[in-house]
Amino acid sequence: MLADGHVSKNTLRVRLATRDKPHLEALSEVLGYNGPVRDCKPDKKGHKASLLLICSKTLTGSLLSNGWEEFKKGTSVRILERIPREFQSHAARGLFDGDGCVSKRASGQFSIHFVDRHRAPVEWFCEHIEARTGQTLKVSARENIFYTAAMGNRKLSEILSLLYSRGPSLLRKRALVEELLSSKKSLRVCKKLSKNEDSVQRALQLNGAERVRLLYEAGCSQPEISRMLSVSTQSVWRMMRRHKIEVRQYTPPDPREIYAPPSPAS
Repeated sequence: MLADGHVSKNTLRVRLATRDKPHLEALSEVLGYNGPVRDCKPDKKGHKASLLLICSKTLTGSLLSNGWEEFKKGTSVRILERIPREFQSHAARGLFDGDGCVSKRASGQFSIHFVDRHRAPVEWFCEHIEARTGQTLKVSARENIFYTAAMGNRKLSEILSLLYSRGPSLLRKRALVEELLSSKKSLRVCKKLSKNEDSVQRALQLNGAERVRLLYEAGCSQPEISRMLSVSTQSVWRMMRRHKIEVRQYTPPDPREIYAPPSPAS
């Protein structure tokens, strides 16, 4: 709604491309609206769109009182800050579904962009990603828009696994995300973050050696910690050695157990 919705008097309008009509139907169901999602006439360029139109004084009044107008004008993100912490990643995904894109190059490398006419929503998106994953995103300006971009399959796997771990989303965008997250390079990082997300978040709020210790105990490798903290892998290794953080030891299996002859059948 924040990305593609409009409030006029007591009416909420959300308009998406017809190929994204299932997303509007899901929104309608969540809001408890039993009316239809209408198909609009194609525009002059032949683009087809679908429209969800809800007349509700209660719904629009709640949106307006929580900062809808300020958000649309770019003067405040109060409406996002009022969302409970456990639902903020869903809000970030909704904004990204509306005003973001996932691109795949011929080389197989992915990239993401998030764009808005105002700086405040892009800054909130970047701050949310950094607070939850440790990945830093930069806000840039071009002509009359503000945007942030990121590339690199490992970095994107951490960002997109946070946004698309659960909950409804645009099907066409989720398909690209799942293709990225299913790659061999990304799968290991995503599993660690999803299993140990609480530990990672607690660690990122600390400083110095304790932050490194908790990240390492959460299952992150030294290279992954270096990317989260924007330092070299050697710096992470030196800090672990200086503060006597126990390093996980790999014990290879005994070849005699692997190649032991089968026990005779009884």
